[in-house]
Amino acid sequence: MDFSFSAEEERFRQELRQWLNNNLPLGWGTSAFKMPRGKERLQFLRDGITSAAENWKFESQLINSASYEETASGPQITVSAHVEPQ
Repeated sequence: MDFSFSAEEERFRQELRQWLNNNLPLGWGTSAFKMPRGKERLQFLRDGITSAAENWKFESQLINSASYEETASGPQITVSAHVEPQ
């Protein structure tokens, strides 16, 4: 069984890798990275998803359905998305 990527899959893989290198914050994936808290976290998530949606030309309703709420157990961010390729 051949598990290698097709040419199209490899192109997408490289495109995604480049986008991640250009768009993830410094230190992402390391102990040095500190995720924003509170409403800044919601904006961080919105910005990242909007950037990805623009890059791959998605239509996204995510921005209309993200919310932040302070609760007794701590901050809660709720994100629901419906993303379809154009």
